[in-house]
Amino acid sequence: MKKVITVMNKNFLLLALLVSFVLGGCVTPVQNVALTPEQRIFKLLADLEKKPVPQLSNRRMYGTPENPTAERIEYVCRFCNNMTILRSTKDNTEEGDLFYWDFKWTLPGNRKLLEEIQKLGLDAMLDERSLCDTCRPKINPPPQFGDYYLIVWFDGKTTRTLLDYYSDLAKLTAFLEGKLVWLGWYYDERPLKPELPRIRQLLGFE
Repeated sequence: MKKVITVMNKNFLLLALLVSFVLGGCVTPVQNVALTPEQRIFKLLADLEKKPVPQLSNRRMYGTPENPTAERIEYVCRFCNNMTILRSTKDNTEEGDLFYWDFKWTLPGNRKLLEEIQKLGLDAMLDERSLCDTCRPKINPPPQFGDYYLIVWFDGKTTRTLLDYYSDLAKLTAFLEGKLVWLGWYYDERPLKPELPRIRQLLGFE
């Protein structure tokens, strides 16, 4: 009797090994396949098109602009490494306001957002040569002072787009984060879905 039980145990073990071998050869385990940065962006575009516009909060934050604190700024170009001396008029003119907003808010804000965009997988850079006395005359047509361009390498193309101050990069950052809203100038929530045409343009689709 003991011998019969031993034989049965061996047969059961062989059967278990056989089943394991057959199933192992036929069943492919499910794996999470990582998307490439380009595949992820295409997926984000498709997802945003499908999703409804969310309900927005009424939060807004206001600040009081400060007076320019510097009359002279030494700007070092990131393209040619040459220095341009920029001066503020501090006289409430359009030129003076542009100087203040560019170096107090727009330029630092755009640089910070671009760093986030790059971390999120988009190959991009900020073209700020409009601030450089050496580079600006070499661009055809020469940009106006304070014009910033976004250069994107995506889907085999290079796209250079004039930015709408802070808002374009804020929209693009929110999009790459998979959000449905982006924050405006006063940190107010705005729906991202209506901005799809602009996002496509920044990516080089249109």
